[in-house]
Amino acid sequence: MPKGKTLSIFLCLVFISCAGSFNQRSYKTLATAAYTYDATMRTVADLYQQGHIDESGRAQITSAAAIFWSYYHTALNALEYHIKTSGDSRSKREVQEKIDGMIKKQGEVTTMVGALTP
Repeated sequence: MPKGKTLSIFLCLVFISCAGSFNQRSYKTLATAAYTYDATMRTVADLYQQGHIDESGRAQITSAAAIFWSYYHTALNALEYHIKTSGDSRSKREVQEKIDGMIKKQGEVTTMVGALTP
């Protein structure tokens, strides 16, 4: 994935979370993260097929992406719980912490892809 495109997608995660209610921002951030994950993994597959990434690089990225995906589902579960329980400030903080961790992991994955691509 070109580095400019990687940065653009990452910045979308940050900026999308600026408008609307907390639940809407959280949902939009998670939806964008899922889209970014899908685009990143398709790019990795393409780069691997084209010979731009070797098996070791692909394995590194896939491993890091699996950790991100786990963070994503943890954040999603926290948001679902927050919505179902008419969320208090504690569950809201937990959602935000989970999303922050997820965004950090997504940044690590996209940085790794950028570093391994020509």
